[in-house]
Amino acid sequence: MKFNLRLFLCLIFFVFFIMEISALGVTPARRTIDFSPSLSQRNSFTIVNPENKDMELNIYVRGELAQYIQLEKTKVSLISQDSSISISYNLNLPNELSPGTNIGEIVISESSKQSSGENFIGATLSVVTQVYVYVPYPGRYAEAIMNILNADSNGDVTFIFSISNLGEFDLNNVYANVDVYSSLNEKISSFNTHTINIKSQKKEDLIYKWNARELSNGNYYAKAAIIYEDKVINLEGTFRVGSTTLELQDLYVNNFNLGEIVKVDMLVENKWSEPISGAKSIMEIYGKQGNILDRIVSPDYTISGLSKEIMSAYWDTNGVYEGDYDTKVILEYANNRIDNNLVLQVSQNKLTVIGLGYVISEDGRSSRGENSTMTILFIVIGILILVNLLWFILLRKYISKKK
Repeated sequence: MKFNLRLFLCLIFFVFFIMEISALGVTPARRTIDFSPSLSQRNSFTIVNPENKDMELNIYVRGELAQYIQLEKTKVSLISQDSSISISYNLNLPNELSPGTNIGEIVISESSKQSSGENFIGATLSVVTQVYVYVPYPGRYAEAIMNILNADSNGDVTFIFSISNLGEFDLNNVYANVDVYSSLNEKISSFNTHTINIKSQKKEDLIYKWNARELSNGNYYAKAAIIYEDKVINLEGTFRVGSTTLELQDLYVNNFNLGEIVKVDMLVENKWSEPISGAKSIMEIYGKQGNILDRIVSPDYTISGLSKEIMSAYWDTNGVYEGDYDTKVILEYANNRIDNNLVLQVSQNKLTVIGLGYVISEDGRSSRGENSTMTILFIVIGILILVNLLWFILLRKYISKKK
């Protein structure tokens, strides 16, 4: 009986927690500032009260930049009539900061609730607005990530090197040397890419297609060295040639709108003759520095032999900015893993997937299929116009002869 009572109380607490979780917000989620010695700047953020509740809020700072952020207020009272409130703060930077991204966070937290004379168990809401201060690296300095697209129908493997010049000076004649290894760690090829130039504080993609038509189907391993000036960045990655047991054939989102929770559907084909149980998809979305921004995991699926299944997962795009994101879709089953390297181009109402050939817009339709349909439609219309024109000419000749 005691166990059932505890379970009931936990369920009640969980329900209230879910109800409370959306009762506080803040905008902007992040503010990015380029470093300038002794910079003094006044900024603000807005606390949002979407459910028009009465709340007592505490505000404090944390992180590397905490000592340089002075809040206008550290306590705020919201009443039900307040849909939002703006809070200002001063950012006073020193003469020097460490190169790279320095982060400060302003935390807005609901005050702990206490009932009269008794302990109250509840969810304490907190939201964060971030302050990023970017400091250039002295001299010449670059960072890079490598994304490899599996061999296409022509046998071409596409290497995409996203290189960020974070230093003070431009970089000239930047290139990559790539060594390719088999699954047995045997070196089977080596090549150099073409060169590119990268302006200071800019990012460029070095894209190189390598033909792997003569390779046997299977997984391969690549070691790359990005070479600039007298420095080297070492990178590693894998790619696939030929079909494997599970194949990602499509990725789409119905009614894509940036800032919302979107359902990502992935069409997966089982090329094996027997069912595969416990298969799931893992979608890893990377930032510019190669860090994982989000990791989206689907439930487990059972896919019948020689058939297709849609794997679904949910992506919260709140806080995601427009731009290009290197993405890896991993298909896992038993002890096997298949990597699919893609690039997501995110805009407000459109998601372009580079690597599968689909463009996902607000209505959720893939542009590749739409273009095919339009092409067929234009051909049919053209044929009908020609038939009608021919019929009109013949009819005129027939009438002329009768006269």
